[in-house]
Amino acid sequence: MENLFRPIPISLIILLSAILVGIIIFMWLFGRFAIFIVKEDNLKKQLKFYIPVIQNIISIAYIVYATYRLFPYQAFFVSLIIILMLLINWKMVQNFIQGTIYRLVSGNIIGANVQIGNHSGKIISMRNLSLSIQDSSGKIIQVPYIKLNDTIILKSNEEKSTEVQNLTIKLQNSNIPDDVLTGKTMEKLISFPWIIAHQTIETSIVKKDSENTYIKISYTLEEEEKAKFINNELELFLNELIENYL
Repeated sequence: MENLFRPIPISLIILLSAILVGIIIFMWLFGRFAIFIVKEDNLKKQLKFYIPVIQNIISIAYIVYATYRLFPYQAFFVSLIIILMLLINWKMVQNFIQGTIYRLVSGNIIGANVQIGNHSGKIISMRNLSLSIQDSSGKIIQVPYIKLNDTIILKSNEEKSTEVQNLTIKLQNSNIPDDVLTGKTMEKLISFPWIIAHQTIETSIVKKDSENTYIKISYTLEEEEKAKFINNELELFLNELIENYL
């Protein structure tokens, strides 16, 4: 009975705290600099997808390790806390674990057309607890990972004509470096689900004069009707970016 209430050694508390701080710092540095260092667009996109999955796996591993180390000292309280957390957040825990496994096994399927139960449409994001699906009417539906099963149907994409968009946007001169301007533009382009990421995406400064900077943007679009929306969003985004540097 005494083993259920043994005092936790200070050294163990310090060790677990140090490991936790180390994990947080590592995940922050890795998530921030890995994407910054990588220049290739497709690899950068894959890193943005897999880094949160890796962080989830590390978090789960730490919780299991901390529980294993604390259990011999405070078995009763550790068990009670685990049971209460599972009872209160059981669905969230299920979604978190199943979502981590699903993304690790299935990979990045953002952009795929799917049918899940009564819901069908294009996957536009894969979050920690749910998939976001946009149907043909534009409505976004959140599907928890625990709702997924082996009957998920990946529809084969019909052949769609693609359209290369080229535009030049005139911007007011500012102190923003050219590489930051083109890099931010690239990040914004990749965030649009209608742009085909594995096709050529280019951003470059083509002209500068005493008052204005001209940036040339080229991308491949799978839904031509979205071009006007994307171009307007890009212009608004870049003008706001420039204003922040003035």
